[in-house]
Amino acid sequence: MTRGQAGPQPHLLFDRVAAADGAAGGATVRSGRIGAVRVQASQLAAGTADTDGSDRLTAPTESAVRFVSFDAPTRLHCLQSGRQYDCAPGQLVLIPPHRACRWEFGEPTRCTVLSVPSARFGGLGDSLRSAGAEPLADSMLNRAAAEFIEQLTHDVVSGRGTADQATDHVVLEMLRSTLERRSYALARTSDQQVHTRVLALIDQHFADPDLSAAQIAGWLAMSRRQLYRHYEGQDQTVAGLIAERRLEHARGLLAQVPRLSLDMIAAASGFASAGTLRRRFSARYGTTPRDYQNDTQVSEHSAEQAPPLARLRPVRPVTDAFETI
Repeated sequence: MTRGQAGPQPHLLFDRVAAADGAAGGATVRSGRIGAVRVQASQLAAGTADTDGSDRLTAPTESAVRFVSFDAPTRLHCLQSGRQYDCAPGQLVLIPPHRACRWEFGEPTRCTVLSVPSARFGGLGDSLRSAGAEPLADSMLNRAAAEFIEQLTHDVVSGRGTADQATDHVVLEMLRSTLERRSYALARTSDQQVHTRVLALIDQHFADPDLSAAQIAGWLAMSRRQLYRHYEGQDQTVAGLIAERRLEHARGLLAQVPRLSLDMIAAASGFASAGTLRRRFSARYGTTPRDYQNDTQVSEHSAEQAPPLARLRPVRPVTDAFETI
């Protein structure tokens, strides 16, 4: 809870606010409403503010999207899922629900929040369910939207004028336009750029048996549906690319290290079991792993195609197998 003009009240964005000097509260809040839209202006002391990702202010079926602007002397930092995002003063930030994050304020900061039920944006709101905090592009229109939100919130919480149904409609249309520009910018991201990043992540993590398209989408700060769109019309899916990379690695080990057991090869290649490897290998190459190994006899062709042993990155222990062979 934070201090409001009429006593303690919840912050629309943060679950906990802590001042760097240890003072209680850490924020002074003024709130208001325009129809279904909640607005809030708060003064934050230098320190930290945490969001649990529980979206506690709305029912589970009425999650909200927050449009936020920070007025601060210096850049702000957001820590989320082990990554740090920087935000410039006055930059419009989109903060969907259900994602924990921590903000760090080096100086006293004014925070303006405009919160809208996701359902008011239809499919645009649904696409944000798995997204994280996102500083929007520093464009002329997004800067204008941030200034509009700041002034509107100031007028509402100060009691200047009356916000009617027409105001609610105009605000929602402006915010919908902001989300549409974001969606359009994401769609224009080069498919090749996404494909390159996906392949790099697969190459780095294929030995993890839990690697999935959803996990890769999270690393790329997009929803799984958005990731799938980049592969529409392609011959291969993300799941297929993961499986292919694992099979390539297993095939290389079969050719290079004939004394490794199939269980060890499966573990080092990201397969849940030797049986899974055997089924996938037979379906892909038309032969069993051991028959393939016997037929190749570590031929020159196999040696050229096989990944070097230095690339072994098993996430499961193989009991020092390479030292005992």
